Amino acid sequence: MTGNEIFAVQSLMKDYKHEWAICGGWSIDLYLNQQTRKHKDVDIFIWRDEQSYAQKYFSERDWSLHVAYQGKLINWEKDYYLELPKHTIWCKHENHQPDFVELLLNERDKQKKQFLFRRDKSIQLPLEDVILQSENEILYIAPEITLLYKSNNPSHEGNQHDFDVCFSKLENHRQQWLMHNLRKLYGDEHIWLR
Repeated sequence: MTGNEIFAVQSLMKDYKHEWAICGGWSIDLYLNQQTRKHKDVDIFIWRDEQSYAQKYFSERDWSLHVAYQGKLINWEKDYYLELPKHTIWCKHENHQPDFVELLLNERDKQKKQFLFRRDKSIQLPLEDVILQSENEILYIAPEITLLYKSNNPSHEGNQHDFDVCFSKLENHRQQWLMHNLRKLYGDEHIWLR
């Protein structure tokens, strides 16, 4: 598959001492082992409880960090701990390629070893099932999680495309988890349940 920016992000994160993974549309393409569409940027999954380390890691490498919230960008001040619903950090570095990545904070219950879906924490997945690895040893988020996040805006061209190219390729347990949780979030009304 193509996507030099993915390998550039992997290089950027090579010294990162905590868990991280590619998420968003690129995680679908990593699962399928082919680039199926153009992506506007690279999204990086990190755990909310490790955000202070992420802030230090990127700041030490001269990235500017801003919290994207309710249509505004707020400077991410040192040691300012982000609570829900804030979860998106824009990272910019004009001398890096790519010069923009998005950090997405994710929830977990470390004691119960469960990933918690940000919009409904009763939707969970064992931590051991959250992060997968591509043939090129790139870490990425399980596609069923990515699709569930994308389900809130199925009319978005990229989101519908990702569902269309990926759903039939998912193993049965991934399809079942996604369908069950789509029903939990939307009843039987969601277009992807048809």
